Order: sequence, then C-alpha cells, then structure tokens
Amino acid sequence: MTPYKDYIPSPTWWLTKIDEATFREIYHDSVVMDDIELFRTPPKDDADYYANYFPSRLFRMCSGLYNIEDKQGNKVGFEFNWEQHMVYSHYQ
Repeated sequence: MTPYKDYIPSPTWWLTKIDEATFREIYHDSVVMDDIELFRTPPKDDADYYANYFPSRLFRMCSGLYNIEDKQGNKVGFEFNWEQHMVYSHYQ
C-alpha cells in the first residue's frame, strides 16, 4: 500500500537499503521528499553531483560517501538502514 495513488516505482531506483515505496512511506510528510529524485537517477557528472546531490544531507548519508568500520574491521560505505531512516524522518 502506498500513500500515492498515481505512484509508479522508478526502474532506476538506486537507494539500496530501502525501496522507493518504503522511502515514500517514511518521508511522506517531510521536506526530504524534495530529494526523492536524487535516488532515481545517479548524477550525470561531477558538476551535477556537487550542484544537486551533495547539498542533500540525506543523500550524503545514504550514498556510501562516508566510510565506517564493520564488525570484521573492514571499511565499508555507510548507508542508512530502515531504522535509521525512521529516526532521521522524525527530525526533518
């Protein structure tokens, strides 16, 4: 079930931890919905990235830009999981 009757999932959605329907469900009343297009298509080039994608805090937190150390000691790109999206949505 989705809150948008005319919603059609994007075939190019690339946010890996949650799908587009879940994104819409979590952020439906938030200004973060302005950023949804950032997760539908990757940036065209560096200029597009810095002008349109980089200013979005949510995009930076979900795109693997920041590295963390996993339980095995490997450096991996950080991406919000479902619970982190829920917490983040309450502070927007």
